[in-house]
Amino acid sequence: MVWGWVTFESTDSSDLDGSVSWLKLRAFNTRLFKSGFVVDSTLVGSRYTRPPRGGTVLNASTLNLVLQGGGLNEPITTQIGLGGGRVTDLGGSKLVMSFSPSTGTFTGRLLDAQSFAPITFRGAVLQKQNSGSGFFLSTSQTGEVLLQP
Repeated sequence: MVWGWVTFESTDSSDLDGSVSWLKLRAFNTRLFKSGFVVDSTLVGSRYTRPPRGGTVLNASTLNLVLQGGGLNEPITTQIGLGGGRVTDLGGSKLVMSFSPSTGTFTGRLLDAQSFAPITFRGAVLQKQNSGSGFFLSTSQTGEVLLQP
């Protein structure tokens, strides 16, 4: 269940924002989060505009990709390059990543240098913030994914 107050108004920095609470009740017959959870968070969003063919979904040629939480001992930070509709791994993390120009979503996988385990992640870009946000799942936790110039 998600509830809160959200304002829909186009500004220079967002198209919607507000405060929300997310609640999942305890359920032992589910695979994830059997104990449930409550998360209070700030919500922000922006309208997505598909880039022209060969263009990039964000206004940057390089971005930092950060994965944190989710049971990681420390955040994983690597740099990516954007150009010609392609993502280039600039940080040597054995990264494979792609953007969907039609929806503004991204998916990827990289290798955790400490555990040597692959981490699969996904998210969406926020064009007005020139960034992206998403998540990854571990065996018992969810981690955060950030794309920042």
